[in-house]
Amino acid sequence: MAPTGSQSTINVKLLLIGNSSVGKSSLLLRFSDEQWLPEDESSATIGVDFRVHKMDVNGKKVKLSIWDTAGQERFRTITSSYYRGAQGIILVYDVSSRESFDALPRWYSELETYVSDSVVKILVGNKVDKEFSRQVPTAEASAFAERMNSLFIEASAKMSVNVKETFQEVVEKIIDTPALWTNGTGQSKAQRTDGGRGGVPGGVQVVGLSEEQTDHTFVGSLEAAASVLLTVFYGTLAGYLGLVNNKSAVHLSKLAVKLFMPCLLFVNVGSGISTDTILKFAPIIIWSFGYNIISIVLGTTATKIFRLPGWVTPAITFNNATSLPLLLLQSFSASGALTSISGGDLSDAIHRAESYFLINAAISNTLTFSLGPTLLKVNTDRDNDEPIIEREHTDLVYVESSEREDVAEDGGESTPLIVKRKPKSSWVHSIRYFLYQFCNAPFLGACLGVFVGLINPLHHHFFDKDGVFFAWLTVSLSNVGNLFASIQVIIVGVKLHSTYEKMQQGQDSGSIPITPTVCVLLARFLIIPAISIPIIYGLAAKTHLLSDDPILWFSMMMMPIGPTALRLTALADVSKADEQEKMVVAKFLALSYLVTPLISLSAVASLKACEIAQAGAA
Repeated sequence: MAPTGSQSTINVKLLLIGNSSVGKSSLLLRFSDEQWLPEDESSATIGVDFRVHKMDVNGKKVKLSIWDTAGQERFRTITSSYYRGAQGIILVYDVSSRESFDALPRWYSELETYVSDSVVKILVGNKVDKEFSRQVPTAEASAFAERMNSLFIEASAKMSVNVKETFQEVVEKIIDTPALWTNGTGQSKAQRTDGGRGGVPGGVQVVGLSEEQTDHTFVGSLEAAASVLLTVFYGTLAGYLGLVNNKSAVHLSKLAVKLFMPCLLFVNVGSGISTDTILKFAPIIIWSFGYNIISIVLGTTATKIFRLPGWVTPAITFNNATSLPLLLLQSFSASGALTSISGGDLSDAIHRAESYFLINAAISNTLTFSLGPTLLKVNTDRDNDEPIIEREHTDLVYVESSEREDVAEDGGESTPLIVKRKPKSSWVHSIRYFLYQFCNAPFLGACLGVFVGLINPLHHHFFDKDGVFFAWLTVSLSNVGNLFASIQVIIVGVKLHSTYEKMQQGQDSGSIPITPTVCVLLARFLIIPAISIPIIYGLAAKTHLLSDDPILWFSMMMMPIGPTALRLTALADVSKADEQEKMVVAKFLALSYLVTPLISLSAVASLKACEIAQAGAA
């Protein structure tokens, strides 16, 4: 029997399918937001879009999760995974396009493969406002729908004709179809919620990922990792062709850290933060310090137990927290892998994730500079002088150009570290030194973004489209900031080519030590994910400490995961390591980036955990 009860909320999953450009997204936008975009302002759906809508049907409260699928053939493998669990299918064609109507048999054939006969289907002839150019007669379409055992209606998203009626009719039919609500054992197939915080924003409950969705997510994650590796390869190719040498790469890295990254932080953090959302960022700051502490404990423990080289501790502790996550997010956006936790707007979700990762990056990078030399056990000379590590990119310390160039040869992901010496200082000086590390361009850019974001008039003029500064100043800063991720990863490729050249020139120090390498890779790609994902899952599913934003949960799960930061080369230089140890570190880093696709496993596990947290918290 159909679901009953005046207090329960019924969850219904609908899919919109049909050829590209028939108006599926326009129908959904008109229904959910009462808006319509002209064809010259709209764009084709990439992968899958998602909306949540609440409505009352015959006295029952219904929450619709509506999946808008891409019509292009190249996305068929993506959208096919979303058929499972659907109770209603809305097939859309364009009454002014015979081609879109003639393609319907193929769509119905796909339905026979992926959904049961009991699923409610409705055929919608969209764009009846183009009556003057109609190519599909109403009678022909109605007869076809009857043969296909489907409901039929004609509509216009532009004129708002029969749009609400389309969804109303299909939902009424779903509620009145008992086969959709029982599975032969009396158990409900459509999940119902009575409130709580479960589900994606809007309250739709999602019970884990299907096998097809898991496969899709893994493929999407693998594609994202592959795109990063290709970007690294382009940098290696640039180094091989002599387009960028090692010294130029250091200057580019300095430019990226001192200019591109602060601009990116200002725009992303400032636009995402406000007096209403500031508390959402508090867990990120706490977690950034927290997981670094966990990584330090893990690294120092492993180093002592297995008597590993000193570079293993920072290699386990510090991961690539900036360029790699940003490039992965760009690839996730293109593949649609995060659609199921995007809350209906994948673009906005990716933007939020970028803000979360950037805040973490500002903190992580600062901790690297302040704690890295200590973790690497910087040796003091015999007169008990203590090396003082200062960052060239702060502009607060100036060294001779020759001194800079010598150190620059082994620069890493950020600009190199400079060593000066001064007598040992008290704990007061140590605290001052630690706080001094926060005086860097990225951190100051983030702080400025927070300041502007929290002051409502400034937030409006900088980040709202009708603001005074948006169209020229904010857009220019955004353009500059968007250069950061790609350039930094290309620099990684240049550095790897430099390492290869040194090996070819006879500076090869032999094979990479197996035990340290295995320990670091296991820690970075297995142990740390096994710690991070359950902790954030528990906070999301069992407490109210985190906001109801699955993208936040996913970002926090992924923050500690990934290959070692390339800054390890700079730390090795600061530690006065001999050339043999430097080459071991360089070759280890090359290997760690080659196995970057392993991050796909963590991405799938994180997404799965987010889905389960949504369902379990209800």
